[in-house]
Amino acid sequence: MFRNATVVYAHCDLFCGVYDPAQAKIEAMSVLKAAEKYHDS
Repeated sequence: MFRNATVVYAHCDLFCGVYDPAQAKIEAMSVLKAAEKYHDS
């Protein structure tokens, strides 16, 4: 599924200095699981 994916690096554009990737990880895993279920169907 991700064989041709390009690796990128990014950070928050806000100047607050607070970055907790926990929510982004949860959302990314949700997208991944949905794509896997779609692919398997």
